Amino acid sequence: MTLEDKFKIAKLFGEYLDTDQYTSFKALLTLDCLYLIYDTSYHNADDIAQLYASNMKAGKEKLDRLEWGKAIINHLKDDVFNIHFTDYLEHKGLKHTYECNQWVYVNDQLKIYKIVHKEIPEKKKALAEFYEKVGLS
Repeated sequence: MTLEDKFKIAKLFGEYLDTDQYTSFKALLTLDCLYLIYDTSYHNADDIAQLYASNMKAGKEKLDRLEWGKAIINHLKDDVFNIHFTDYLEHKGLKHTYECNQWVYVNDQLKIYKIVHKEIPEKKKALAEFYEKVGLS
């Protein structure tokens, strides 16, 4: 498969998460896809899709407003793409913009076989400070 084909899969990854399309998102993953986030790993497409969906639901339940921006996709190397996500949060009249990256690895069968969550340290710190200010820490 071409780099362009793999880029399209990475782009769909971002689009499906930006629009809460978790069934379509799950179809992009290998059955044994590996997701690494912080010190935790998930090894199953069903579990990964459920995790994304439950995190979205929890966020929207606890915040007054939570909206996703439009993911930005960049090719890093070989079969690895960086997906840059932006989230817009509002609670108790305060607004915050959070950003993070996720590296996705796309195989020759055009399936994502690995996802690695990459925090931007200053963005993670600012998010924790926002949660503390609004009483959600």
